[in-house]
Amino acid sequence: MHLNLLARHSLKTRVTLSTMVIFLASLWSLSFYASYELRQDMQADLSAQQFATVSLLTKQVDERLSERLTWLQMVARDIDAELLADLPNLQSNIDSHPVLRAEFNDGMMVVNAEGLTVADTPRDADRAGQTQLALASVRVALTEGRPSIGQVYLDARHGMPMLDISTPIRDANGRVIGAVTGLTNLEKPNFLSAITASHYGRTGGYLLVEPRQRRIIAATDSARFMEQLPATGVNPQLDRFLDGFEGSLVFTNPRGQEMLASDKAVPSTGWIFSAVLPTSEAFAPIRAMHQRMLYATLALTLLAGGLTWWLTRRQLSPVLDTVQALAKRRPDNGLPLTLPVNASGEIGELIQAFNALLSAVAQRNQKLLAQQDMLSRTEALAHVGSWEWDSASNTVTWSEELFHFFHLDPARGAPSLEQQLRLYVPQDARRLREAIEQALRYAIPYELELHTMRHDGSQRYYLARGEVQRDAHNVVRKLVGSLQDITELKQIQETLQQSYVALQGVLQTTLDGFFRTDRQGRLLQVNPAYCAMSGYTQDELLQMSVLDLEATESPERVAARIVRLYQTGREQFETRHRRKDGSLWDVEASITVNTAGGEIFAFLRDVTERKQAQLRLEMAASVFSHAHEGISITDVQGNILNVNDTFCQITGYSRTEVIGQHTRLLKSERQDKAFYELMWKSLLVNGNWSGEIWNRRKNGEVYPELLTISAVRDERGVTRQYVALFSDISARKAIEDRVRQLAFFDALTELPNRRLLNDRLTQILLANKRSGHFGAVLFLDLDNFKPLNDTHGHAVGDMLLVEVAQRLKICVREVDTVARLGGDEFVVVLSELDTTLEKSKVQAMSIAEKIRQSLSAVYRLKRVSAQPGSDSVQIEHHCTASVGVAVFEPSQTDQETILRHADQAMYRAKASGRNRVELDAGL
Repeated sequence: MHLNLLARHSLKTRVTLSTMVIFLASLWSLSFYASYELRQDMQADLSAQQFATVSLLTKQVDERLSERLTWLQMVARDIDAELLADLPNLQSNIDSHPVLRAEFNDGMMVVNAEGLTVADTPRDADRAGQTQLALASVRVALTEGRPSIGQVYLDARHGMPMLDISTPIRDANGRVIGAVTGLTNLEKPNFLSAITASHYGRTGGYLLVEPRQRRIIAATDSARFMEQLPATGVNPQLDRFLDGFEGSLVFTNPRGQEMLASDKAVPSTGWIFSAVLPTSEAFAPIRAMHQRMLYATLALTLLAGGLTWWLTRRQLSPVLDTVQALAKRRPDNGLPLTLPVNASGEIGELIQAFNALLSAVAQRNQKLLAQQDMLSRTEALAHVGSWEWDSASNTVTWSEELFHFFHLDPARGAPSLEQQLRLYVPQDARRLREAIEQALRYAIPYELELHTMRHDGSQRYYLARGEVQRDAHNVVRKLVGSLQDITELKQIQETLQQSYVALQGVLQTTLDGFFRTDRQGRLLQVNPAYCAMSGYTQDELLQMSVLDLEATESPERVAARIVRLYQTGREQFETRHRRKDGSLWDVEASITVNTAGGEIFAFLRDVTERKQAQLRLEMAASVFSHAHEGISITDVQGNILNVNDTFCQITGYSRTEVIGQHTRLLKSERQDKAFYELMWKSLLVNGNWSGEIWNRRKNGEVYPELLTISAVRDERGVTRQYVALFSDISARKAIEDRVRQLAFFDALTELPNRRLLNDRLTQILLANKRSGHFGAVLFLDLDNFKPLNDTHGHAVGDMLLVEVAQRLKICVREVDTVARLGGDEFVVVLSELDTTLEKSKVQAMSIAEKIRQSLSAVYRLKRVSAQPGSDSVQIEHHCTASVGVAVFEPSQTDQETILRHADQAMYRAKASGRNRVELDAGL
């Protein structure tokens, strides 16, 4: 491989490199070997020194732990069962050991056999009387009867890391009756601090690890104090230390630093004491020495390379001069292609042969470039690209048009066959793969239509062709093929297909009839709609011609129409066709001639209903225009769409003034909101409303009309318009009012007559019964009315009666009734008097007296002379009235009885001298 690599370089380079490789390989191998051996020796020496230091410090830790156990045992021997029971003396005994208090920075305590604290120093209220069985050393001392160093734990009270050491207390018989425990707060200065506080080296330090908890309980670096080490399996070298390995290793700590570490176990606790030193510091001397060796080696390399290069250049300078001359004579710089022969011997012969070769290659290149240019233009015009795969070199060659197809950069070369498959959609890629495999295996040419998705989201379609080329031994040498862009052709085909399918769908589903005929009018195609219209089946119609269907035109006129169609190209007309059952139907025909094929396309619409509807519409328009009722057409919102002339005559508005306006334009405000709500409810539910309504003319006059509104609905039942017919009933209403006036009111005085009096009295009786109020009837008769009639005539008498009626209405309330029975007799009905009889009588008599006095005042009447031109004469007349009063109870229901009693009281008033008020004694 190295020989092939050198073969691609110049002779000078090959000689220089060969020499340099041999020299440098030896030099650099020696340098790296010396560095490796030196590092190994230094690591062994440093490890031995480090382990010796760790062993010494481990012994010190173990001795300090043993000392504290010994001190606790001395205290325990001074405590017997009697002292343990005497708590005050026990406390004094504990307090007498201030030295121990200094050695255990969190104090010392004594527990009984149940594990309860009975004495402690310094005294702590939180510990007094509390069980200490949670401490490992206390449990061991009480249950196993031996001294024990506990595990490091976090105190539940203040979260501090603590270490407990306990020894049992025995009685005279050697039974365990309690324990003495010393507590050390590892976060405060303690007996381990002096050992771990110093550094190992400049950046190294010491660690004390609790392997069971995988926790650092003391460290030179305070940031690592109580650090939790990674779980088992994360760092195998760390796991090896924690599993009990004693010695030195280079490993990566949990912080990612490479360290030289030495570990040794503390015998009394199983703790691991470790000294760690970063390798950057440990091997700093060897690195400096290695760097100096590298500099020296590099200097020797440069010196040897320079000398070798200089010697080689000197020996090969003729060859180099020839190569430089050749490099300057490129075809693209316009210089001659041949090289000058300035040397003899082998180099001169080589240059002459090279010149001959350049000339032949230049001629071939010109022909090849011309052919390639012609092929590129042809492929671009035909949207065809070509490709070739060489099986020997496994290379693919593309024409320029193929790169254009897929928007790929020609400078990056053609993609491999596998990469080409990814240019197409997955299903087409599988088809192409199978076709290529079949071609390579069985020499079967292929032709496929492929679909691709470009990066910009556009879709393209290609026609791919390919075949294999074999050599004389029938071995596949090449796979060649072409790719034609048929996207536009596909789009045209799809558009034509879609148009054809859409057209056939329209013809099959349209409601209009359709048929296609030849020049003679014979039917070639017919759609289902025309079959349904004509009553013929499709097979029957295809045996017929237009003449068989036409019902109104003669064969000559049909032939003339066909000739005219070929002249104009299209025509639209109305005619009649005959159905299979013989009935006729109106047809609207739209005819177009296909000039290319000479066929006639006819679309036919059944307009029978439209013609009938048009006739009905003309009739309706005539009725609309000549109706004697006013007619208005509105939309569903009430906006006026059209009105007839009668509408304008009744309302006073012109058509231009009301069209587009809302019907509220005619509103009179006589009807309340509830009236219109009921009207619209009837329209929405029933579709019609009829009744009387008051509207307003343009001049402001309010008039009554009889109105009928009907909803116009479509075939789905949706209301589209409203049609209103109305007539002015002002004259009829006036007649009805006059008839009503004559039926219930006196024609002269316009007071209620006897019929209306009876009705009013009935209503008052019912109202008083509900309310519990008394009522009264006043019967009046004028005392001297007849002399006025006899003297001045009935016209003056009528004037007096009218004046009497006016005075009576002034004297009573709105709720009371004044009626004239005839002649000079009047009746007044008082309603809702007091609820007691006596007060009601007083009220009735007061009103009666008021009436009497009012009627007694002088009357000034004007008599008009019967002779033209004569002045009227004013007459003064004094007239009095006799009044009879009958008060009735709330329970009274007999009108005749009430009126009779009032009449009798009136006659008693007349009999008593007239111009009097007489109260009936009682009903």
